[in-house]
Amino acid sequence: MISKNACGNDTFVMANLTVTSSVSNLIALTTINVFPNPANDVFLIQSEGAEIDVNAISITDALGRTIQLPIEKRNNEFICNSSQLASGLYQIKVSLGENYTTIKLLIEH
Repeated sequence: MISKNACGNDTFVMANLTVTSSVSNLIALTTINVFPNPANDVFLIQSEGAEIDVNAISITDALGRTIQLPIEKRNNEFICNSSQLASGLYQIKVSLGENYTTIKLLIEH
């Protein structure tokens, strides 16, 4: 989805993560949003439908190396400081139990 405003265009990436704890339980649907994408100094990870812990988020670079970033949690969103990252493609993995979703994020400085 692309949103246009006075500052330009932002691209939002949404991923749905389906979680089941057992066959007899109901399926919970969680939406993970990462924006802006591409990002510069800061990007946000939002979860709708489930509480996500900061330890459930991992970020890897194009070579598969795990990247450590300062991540601040506010309510149902995480604020990630990406100012020290090199420009390039990164993958954000958000886990919920044994299930996960992976979202690609482009950093442009």
